[in-house]
Amino acid sequence: MKIIKLFFLFIIYCFLSHLAYCQYNTDSLFQLLQNSRIEKKAQLSNKIATLELKQDPKKTIVFALKAIEYAKSTGQKNEEVIAYVNLGEGYFQLKKTDKAFEYYWFALDLSKKYNLKSEIGLVFSEIGNSYKKSGNKNKSIEYYNYSIKVFKEIKDTARWARILHQIAGVYDDIGNYQAALDYYKKSLELKQKINDKKGVANTYNNIGIIYKDMGDYSKALEYHLNAQKIYEETGNANDAALSFMNIGIIYKNLEDYKKSLEYSNNALEAFKQARNNIMYSRTLNNIGNVYVKLNDFFRAEEYFNKALTYFIQLDDRKMLAKCMNNIGNLKLRLGNKDSALYYYLKARAIHQEIDDKQGLAIIYQNMGNIYIGKGELNKALDYVQKSLAIAEELGIKEIIKDNYLYLTEIYEAKGNTKKVIDFLRKHEALKDSIYNVEIAKSLSDLQYKFDIEKKNKENALLKKENESRNKIALQFILLTILSVILLILILSRYIFRRKTFKLISQKNKDLGEINIRLTDSEKHLKELNATKDKFFSIIAHDLINPFNAFMETTKYLYENYNKLSGNEIRELLGDITESAKNLHILLENLLQWSRTQTGKIAFNPDYVNIKYIIDNIYYLMKLNAEKKNIQLSYQVDENIIVFADPFMVTTIMRNLISNALKFTMEGGNISIFAKDKINFVEIEVKDNGIGMNPEMIAQLFKVDVQFTTLGTEQEQGTGLGLVLCKEFVEKNGGKICVESVQGNGSTFKFTLPKAVKEVNNEK
Repeated sequence: MKIIKLFFLFIIYCFLSHLAYCQYNTDSLFQLLQNSRIEKKAQLSNKIATLELKQDPKKTIVFALKAIEYAKSTGQKNEEVIAYVNLGEGYFQLKKTDKAFEYYWFALDLSKKYNLKSEIGLVFSEIGNSYKKSGNKNKSIEYYNYSIKVFKEIKDTARWARILHQIAGVYDDIGNYQAALDYYKKSLELKQKINDKKGVANTYNNIGIIYKDMGDYSKALEYHLNAQKIYEETGNANDAALSFMNIGIIYKNLEDYKKSLEYSNNALEAFKQARNNIMYSRTLNNIGNVYVKLNDFFRAEEYFNKALTYFIQLDDRKMLAKCMNNIGNLKLRLGNKDSALYYYLKARAIHQEIDDKQGLAIIYQNMGNIYIGKGELNKALDYVQKSLAIAEELGIKEIIKDNYLYLTEIYEAKGNTKKVIDFLRKHEALKDSIYNVEIAKSLSDLQYKFDIEKKNKENALLKKENESRNKIALQFILLTILSVILLILILSRYIFRRKTFKLISQKNKDLGEINIRLTDSEKHLKELNATKDKFFSIIAHDLINPFNAFMETTKYLYENYNKLSGNEIRELLGDITESAKNLHILLENLLQWSRTQTGKIAFNPDYVNIKYIIDNIYYLMKLNAEKKNIQLSYQVDENIIVFADPFMVTTIMRNLISNALKFTMEGGNISIFAKDKINFVEIEVKDNGIGMNPEMIAQLFKVDVQFTTLGTEQEQGTGLGLVLCKEFVEKNGGKICVESVQGNGSTFKFTLPKAVKEVNNEK
């Protein structure tokens, strides 16, 4: 920590020294211009014009005109060409584009007339730069390639490498990451040949950004650290701050938010001291994203609004759109869907205007998520598919992975089980491949300035071993649904028997002293074993029925297909779909239950807007309710926030509402309420269905009791859903109960901890 702070003090010192040097350099050149011979005046005027370009473009034009006058009087043709290029750059900086290009074309004709190869390449490259800044990417690449052809011919390797770097930047802007990587690596190879340390470091930095955008954080961090080593050696302050900003972004993506803020804040201070408003504003935006991840929404909004002001002033359209997208995400986290949609639409318009494909992929995905929450599934499907198409074209794994999950939700709501399974498999496979690169976290914990090469090799080897193990595990899990069930049963029994063996072994060592305790322990173990055996027998019994129905129906359909009418075939296919649906529900509950028993289910409590959760479940269940002509309604205050695991809360609500639909007659009513109590929130699902007697209620929530009844339309179940509900509610610190009278319906109630309003206090 101290080393990093000292290093940033050094960076700030370098920045201030550089600014003072630039002013001194301009003044000293002006003095030289006054006192120099006529032969030197054209060259000095061009140098001053170049130095003044960003500070005062009008001075650039003045000195470029002087350079033209001096160059013509002395016959310095190359300086005359350079002066016309500077003149064009000055007018371009003043946004007089037509006049700028007029001087560029004149400079090009002049350099061709005099056969000045180096200047021809220079003019081509400046035309490429101007087209790039104007947003004409194709023209930009065209003129850069003309420039490369010239520099290759005259063997000017430094400029050749620089133009390759520029082309890579164009491809990065349009989201073609593979092409950008190819050109950056070609540029890197040339820069290494001529020992251009600053150029090598800059290219390392840009390659790191590309890998970060592609989701390969391990490679991204590797390249940024290589760049950082060179910046330390050369004392390049501005680029060192850029590198630290990018490392901060990577730590955010790796969920190490403390380090992300540390690097980002140091970079922010360096950019502020250097008056680098472009990078200062981008760092503000990055810090806002970190605070969103930390659920500090007020600080996040503060940083986003500051960044937004800068992006508008700087006319940075791409970053303005990204910032609006981030604000939209923040509004969605706060439960304000309409406000979020407003910002997404504003961001989409800008991304379309500047042809930013990556930005469009993100916006389309976010809009799809909004429409899922609103229950407008066709709109949601359209936007998610647009996002997926762009992400697959660009190879952006994170966006592809999230789109698979959204497609799973959409098709589940539409009742398309086949597509749900297909996209769920794709999501899990891609998720494994992405998060294997979290091995990069071990790199971030090192003093990366020392022994970095050795540690990289160790982590690369560990990454390969983990990837190999994950691939093998994934192949077995995806083999068949039956193999998944078998694997879980074997694993559960193995863990249970191993624990039993350890307990018995320990008891045997102290047999003489704790004979009474051993007897009690053996009795307890037998009860546990009996409970487990009984549970597995229930699962085996309920699992075989859907399979038998599925096999018999498909066999009958296969053998009598030509004999059956269209209506009979459709009826049989309906039976098959129902069997598959029941099997899917059973397997999903079984997998979740087994993960809770083995301690492998993640518990990630967060601030959760209950209305947002119920909105999503309501639209997923609405179609099922309409099939039975059941009125499904809810009354929930949009300001009710709980502190709980959103995945578990979603599972609880889905099971309780599914249970109510199962036991409510056609034309019935199901109501959902959320009540804000003193220290907790009480949620209830109430129906006017068939209800239960006290004996039936006593059998609920017990894994060792086989209790299941047929629904009002002969729907089958296992009772496992309510067991999951009880475990998930208690995991989140709540309680669950049921009130029911046979013939008058049932009311299931559960509680969740109320969110502590720390965020409001901070404001």
